[in-house]
Amino acid sequence: EDDIRGMVIQADGTVILAANLANNYTTGVLPQILLGSATAASQGCILRVSRDGRQVLSVTRLAAKVVDLSSDNMDNLYVAAGIDGAIKLNPRANQILWQQTTASRYTQRIDAGPLGFSAILNTGESNPDDETWGSGLGVKIFNPAGILLGTSGGASQYGSDVAIDEASQTVISLGFKNVQAQTITGRLPVYISVVKGLNYDGTLKYNAYDWEADSNMVLSGVTVPNPRYINRTNNNMADARAYRAEIGQDGKLYILHEVSGGNHMFRYAPFNISQPVSIVGGDNYFTFSSTGTEVKLVLTKHNPSDFSYIQAQQMTNRLPPPLSKGNTIYGRSSGLAADSSGRVYLTGESAFGLPITLDYQPGEYSGGAYIYVLSPDFSTREICTRLASSGEGRALAVRSRTNWGFAGSTNQQSMYLQKPLQKVVGGLNDGFLVLKSTSTCGTMTSVKSGNWNDPTVWSCDRIPMFDDNVVISPTHTVTIPATFKADGFNLTIKGILQKSTTSGMNFNKD
Repeated sequence: EDDIRGMVIQADGTVILAANLANNYTTGVLPQILLGSATAASQGCILRVSRDGRQVLSVTRLAAKVVDLSSDNMDNLYVAAGIDGAIKLNPRANQILWQQTTASRYTQRIDAGPLGFSAILNTGESNPDDETWGSGLGVKIFNPAGILLGTSGGASQYGSDVAIDEASQTVISLGFKNVQAQTITGRLPVYISVVKGLNYDGTLKYNAYDWEADSNMVLSGVTVPNPRYINRTNNNMADARAYRAEIGQDGKLYILHEVSGGNHMFRYAPFNISQPVSIVGGDNYFTFSSTGTEVKLVLTKHNPSDFSYIQAQQMTNRLPPPLSKGNTIYGRSSGLAADSSGRVYLTGESAFGLPITLDYQPGEYSGGAYIYVLSPDFSTREICTRLASSGEGRALAVRSRTNWGFAGSTNQQSMYLQKPLQKVVGGLNDGFLVLKSTSTCGTMTSVKSGNWNDPTVWSCDRIPMFDDNVVISPTHTVTIPATFKADGFNLTIKGILQKSTTSGMNFNKD
């Protein structure tokens, strides 16, 4: 089985992937590089791919497994490599600059700032896909030379991610805990998100959320109401797990949480559970009415220096009418990023019922590995689509609004492909890579009449993608397939755009 766990786009457009691949998948690729103690059978690789995605430039076999990837503003690479620890590489991935390992610990997450300060999350558990890393948790913070600056335990009972904000010299440690919370019917279990801000020496700067199980506390020998009680204001007993933290290109901190109900704690401020906050909301994919305990997402945005609250949004799937009930969308294996405008990019795993705007893999099952792009004010889904009805997106890289991509793994043999390097989909899990507008092709202009999904109809020899400027030339008739749904194109119609009555379209017209 093969998969992609991390992704970076370098300044020259080169795409860097942290992937786990069998040795036969890169036969003939030159150069093949072995670093450290890696052999030709080591599956943990760094792949360098051309900016248009059509050529593998090199493969570096580095470790038994690679599980996360980051970079600095010099394009140096920072790899979480499980039992092989944290590894810093030069931009071409042919030299190890430093490597840090911890006995009996696995480096599962890593993040680097622009200047090369970095933070890692270690755990005593080897499986990178465990929902709960609970043993041997530790955060380590390094300077650009790999010198240890500080350490800390995990954020809480379980750890999940780290992020580093060099502007405020803050390391964000993410996790969650499970407590038996007091209720009128007895104690009930509930998961609670925890976010800790650390100084570079590992000392605590702030502790956010992390609510407590008891309604009362003893203060100077007197029993008083506990201001940190999870149900202090209202019923806040929906499970909440913080899974992903990311410093966006806008300098803000984004946190992705899973919740299992609408009565979640993010309706209240991160340091005061009696203070309501505003959630952006919107249509029924942005609200949790008519939902049960299925897994849903809450995205929160903060200033990283002090975790002051900025805004939040909820995300769920929906079953078809007449039920229209909520359905599961996961954040635990997700990739998360934000561009310089605060636009959020999210990929992960979804059950049926995504709010699909573009569907390159039509069919009855509208779930699988997805890409979700949220406007800077969190009010609008600019893009939501999937390319296969199975698997998960795991990695995202955003260089700019028109130069980004996502990657992951799928076992779906009917996955949508467009001029792939590997044309035959394998029988087990395959890694996949999707790039947006990394070529120099400008406006997509029709060169003949035909079907929208026929690449030869278009001047760039590919079908239109998100945010493309699309022109249907005079005398040309372009037909939209019956099952096609689309949103997010800038469209100029000088000829004819025809569709069947069962098509769904929503175009932005210039």
